[in-house]
Amino acid sequence: MTDRMHTYAKTPVIRRAILAIEATGFEIGMIRLAPDGTIEVVREPSAPQRECSAFDQLEAAGLLQ
Repeated sequence: MTDRMHTYAKTPVIRRAILAIEATGFEIGMIRLAPDGTIEVVREPSAPQRECSAFDQLEAAGLLQ
């Protein structure tokens, strides 16, 4: 038996962590809570970049009329 009981992070602590992280512009994908009170934040996976054709690149740059 362990000497210390498991104590997950409390709700106010988790909320403060989320607000602080979102204030930096970081997009949260997932939060893991460990029995020792650790809060692990995983970044939202970004959308895969698709290949653009030369036409799409010129159009995005405003060079086509």
